[in-house]
Amino acid sequence: MNDKLPKILIIDDDEEIARILSTVLTRDGYETEMAHDGLAGLRLATSQHYEAIITDINMPQLDGVELVGHVKKSLVNANTPILVISGRLTSGVMSRLARFGMVDVIAKPFELKEIRRALHRRLAFPAQKLAYEPFILHAFKESVKDVCTYYGDGSITLEEPFVQRAKVLPGRISALMPLFGRRAHGSLDVSCEPGFVAYLAARLFAGMPGAVDDALYRSMVGELTNQIAGKLKEKLRLKQFFLVLGIPFVLEGQSLAIPPMVASPKIALPMTTPQGKGWVELALADLVEMLPSEDESEAGLFVTSNDAPHT
Repeated sequence: MNDKLPKILIIDDDEEIARILSTVLTRDGYETEMAHDGLAGLRLATSQHYEAIITDINMPQLDGVELVGHVKKSLVNANTPILVISGRLTSGVMSRLARFGMVDVIAKPFELKEIRRALHRRLAFPAQKLAYEPFILHAFKESVKDVCTYYGDGSITLEEPFVQRAKVLPGRISALMPLFGRRAHGSLDVSCEPGFVAYLAARLFAGMPGAVDDALYRSMVGELTNQIAGKLKEKLRLKQFFLVLGIPFVLEGQSLAIPPMVASPKIALPMTTPQGKGWVELALADLVEMLPSEDESEAGLFVTSNDAPHT
């Protein structure tokens, strides 16, 4: 009988966060080891095997992305699942991490149950891989750009994509479209402030008789979602990544609570007009990531309106 505990390496220059993680994971039955800068963490990660590694990104001596790259080239932990935690997850960081595979990403601040679930998934299903490969991120950004150029003729400003941790949609009118495929499932969501939709309506229906009412606003957000998802589908098809689009459903109301479709991080791309903002959000995950953890209660699968959106 093997009584050896699974060993996890925690690398974070915030000693308090590292201590809390170590205490919680020890209670959960893991053995933990800590390092408080990237270089010290790399020495440990390349000298002995761990069942999982948790690392921050912004650290002295060596940043987390470089650390992950070195670990993936090492002999002892090349196939070890890595969980990245950071408060600064830009699209550039996500693209760099996506090259390595077997890397999960959680934004700070986080809830401890997020760490537990990620570890459970990785240790129970070691073949998983993060779905956000660079070509997916590029196709997502270009799809939004194409549609915004058509609607706004250059008047809609696109910001850089970022990891969206908030579990509620920030706009008042939102549309959600399920995405299905052989490699991954997920969703594409569009959420808009009223002023954003009003701006698009004024451009599209200028000079046309009849009032622009709420029903038309809802239809426009649904169609915007359809067009972005259609563009994304076509761009991914060129890379032999096939998706089937579901039927979008439109919701109205601020701070909507919706069930999360997948466990992967949600990538958000903000759109800005002179009258308001909109957000396009993409979530894709390998099929196995859709399975709930054994300790995940029904309440844990659904979000509440108390979660504040990213601003």
